[in-house]
Amino acid sequence: MAITELELPAGLRERILVMLSNAQNERLLAEALAPRYEIVREPTADGLDLCIVDGVVLHRQWEAIRALRRREEPVFLPVLLATERRDIGLLTRALWRVVDDVIVRPIEKAELRARLETLLRARRLSLRLREMSDLYEHERRIARRLQDAALPNAFPAVPGARFDAYYRAGSDEALVGGDWYDVMRLADGRVVFSVGDVSGAGLEAAVTMSNVRQTLRGVAQLHPDPGLMLQAADSALALDAIDRQCTAFVGVFDPVTGFLTYATAGHPPALLRGARGEIAELRTEGLPLGVEPGAARLGEIAAIETGAMLVVHTDGLTEAERDVLAGERRLHEILAEPGLSSAADAALAIQARMLRGAPHDDVAILVMRAEDDGQGGGALRRWSFASEDAGSARAVRRAIVAELEAAGFGEGALFSVELVYGELIGNVVRYAPGTIEVVLDRSGAAPVLHVLDGGVGFRMTPRLPYDDMSERGRGLYIINELVDIFHVVRRSGGGSHASAVLRR
Repeated sequence: MAITELELPAGLRERILVMLSNAQNERLLAEALAPRYEIVREPTADGLDLCIVDGVVLHRQWEAIRALRRREEPVFLPVLLATERRDIGLLTRALWRVVDDVIVRPIEKAELRARLETLLRARRLSLRLREMSDLYEHERRIARRLQDAALPNAFPAVPGARFDAYYRAGSDEALVGGDWYDVMRLADGRVVFSVGDVSGAGLEAAVTMSNVRQTLRGVAQLHPDPGLMLQAADSALALDAIDRQCTAFVGVFDPVTGFLTYATAGHPPALLRGARGEIAELRTEGLPLGVEPGAARLGEIAAIETGAMLVVHTDGLTEAERDVLAGERRLHEILAEPGLSSAADAALAIQARMLRGAPHDDVAILVMRAEDDGQGGGALRRWSFASEDAGSARAVRRAIVAELEAAGFGEGALFSVELVYGELIGNVVRYAPGTIEVVLDRSGAAPVLHVLDGGVGFRMTPRLPYDDMSERGRGLYIINELVDIFHVVRRSGGGSHASAVLRR
């Protein structure tokens, strides 16, 4: 801090308490200081900036002066002792504890003012530090509120998946950082989750974290592709023209197929613990956001079998002991422990084993455990039959209609469901004969009908055919008009996956 920043504003005078046992000496000292400072004579005065006392007054008013200093804490209230040389040795150790400087009479005015200015500058600095501390704490509270608002209060109910999470701010940073975790469920039943770490700390980092998180959420509603979501967040970060980087992991889990599509931006690799306890790192290439705007980040696919556990974390977890390699080895060892999969809160169990005391940096942990989806009367109903088995196709249609009718679907909505089902099955029979999988997911706000095949796979274009007389190409368009949301995507193992969010 520059010295000029510690100068008083023009017209403002500091208040100095002058109390000497000799009335004449007190009057002379007060007159000498009066042109530059405001002089007070009672220790009960408020707003004091410095106290000048002699040995006798210090003995008599010691408790009052000590109370003044305590009342000002943590701001520094200096005490200057004016004494004769022969009296210095009479002061006790307790009295010296409230004395910050000593002047031995007689003393030149120039030296007196120099001593006073030195002590007053120290007080101005302490006042400035308190002001900065108050602003610092105010910013910290705002950043904390912003981050608390960004972290989800609860996780969505997802058949076949369970989420646990943990967050803790680091002890090295007085301000909250930019770590986050997030989980959201799409209308078609897929789950989008992300974990990230914005560089820096404080309000700016929290704002950047919130912007990145909201960008990821927004893009996921239109196109839940992890690579595109990160690319959009990277572009949004570049628009802010802020020199700030961010690492992130984004995953899209489909509970119907059990596959995870994911992409990263310079983030520590997620760890996948298989049902038999084996540990695999989900690594992808990708620079942190904000380093090279527009850089492509390709998505990868991993199968998440029942009983598996996926752990995504920020680097504060493995860097807590200042040894990254040792931290990574420790995390692998903890994940391999048999008892972890049965822990009530896996994220909390991981941090309890990893962190010894307060972490130096922020820590965010997100754990997804793949569980039985409840087949057989649960939220997901599954059927499988051959494309040429018309009888089984009709039986599945009747089962779906009966279940939706019991759920309150009216006659008109049920007619649309039958039409959608018929078009989807007809497309598979015509273009991808073989085994057909049908899933009805009633775990969300609206039922979702899934039809999966093993054909060549395609992506949907919901438009009418260019030839108005053509009898082909109308089915997908009709489906798209009869449901709230309709997607067709290629399956990772081959074939197509059509999902239709049904309309009541």
